[in-house]
Parts: sequence; structure tokens; C-alpha cells
Amino acid sequence: MVAAGKFLGAKGSQMTVSSYAYAKAGLRPALAEDPGFLAADRVMKAVGMNVDIDLTTAEDPESQFWTTVNGTFQLSEVGMKENLAIMITDPSNRMKVEAIMEGRAGYLEEESTKELKA
Repeated sequence: MVAAGKFLGAKGSQMTVSSYAYAKAGLRPALAEDPGFLAADRVMKAVGMNVDIDLTTAEDPESQFWTTVNGTFQLSEVGMKENLAIMITDPSNRMKVEAIMEGRAGYLEEESTKELKA
């Protein structure tokens, strides 16, 4: 898992999948036997991600990867709304996201930051 995280550039909640997607497509052959790539591939398979990249389409490999993620985990706007409490655990942030989704962006402008005097 650590090798997969390093390969995907995992830093906090962010990661980059482009190297994985391009290697999976065969467009980065030097990575085919890379331990990090192989670990990432094992992780993808373990979580049910069958990533097949089609080089005969105009959709780039990274976009195809995210299409696979959305299909595998059935990510839709409705599904994400239903799982908002799981995805965003901080109540304050959840309220902000709900405000944006409901078109109450003005709610966010009411917040202000004050400079503390030293």
C-alpha cells in the first residue's frame, strides 16, 4: 500500500493518477515493471477497479481512468448528495458544500476573516 501511495503521489487527500493511467495504457512502458505501478495495480484490482484503457478513442487515458472510477463506484450527483455525510465529516464544511449545492453561495460570503493583532 505504501508503494502504491508513493507511485500515485499521495499527499494528504490528493494523488495523481496520470502516470498509472498512461502506464496501464502501455504508453509508459518503462513503468510496466515498476514496483510502485505494480502495487498501485494490485490496489486497484483489490478495490474492484478493472481499468481497461482503450487507445482507439479520443478520450485520454486519465479521463478513461476517472470514467472507470465513476462507473465502478456509481458516483453520480445524486449518489454523492446521499453520501455527503460520509465524504465530508466536518459539519462546518458540510454546511458550506450544501449551501453551494443548493445555490446559496451568498451564505458563504457572509463569513469573514478577522486579523488578529499581535
